[in-house]
Amino acid sequence: IRVAVVFDPAFITDDRLDVIRTACDKWAQATLLQPRKVTFEFVQAHGPGDADIVFRFVRLLPADKYRAFTREERGWASIRLAVEDEDGRPLATATILRVATHEMGHAMGIWGHSPDPSDVMSQSEGAADVSVADVNTLELAYQGVPGL
Repeated sequence: IRVAVVFDPAFITDDRLDVIRTACDKWAQATLLQPRKVTFEFVQAHGPGDADIVFRFVRLLPADKYRAFTREERGWASIRLAVEDEDGRPLATATILRVATHEMGHAMGIWGHSPDPSDVMSQSEGAADVSVADVNTLELAYQGVPGL
């Protein structure tokens, strides 16, 4: 899966880029022993189609209900990920990582939420790691898809 981060000097830091790499690593490690293991490649995206998943770091707005939002865009996924609160203060790295890992699940095809707070795909803020149930749900999303 090709992953890119939109370059915005107001929000890009090495720590934030590491968060995206770590979120990808969590999914890659969790699927390592699965028939369909997930691997990631980091690329520069100059336009739609240059990457499968594109992250954009943003400031949380007062009207925002969620810290992130994933939208499918004709074969690729766009993730809007808040890294600062409404006042421009950085959000905790652990929070950004948990949300990025959750949104990666959506971008890869898990569009629902788990009712179990121990799953990263839960809307609860407890789980930080990809669970066996999360991996099984990802497998179900691609069950029967030819060539995968």
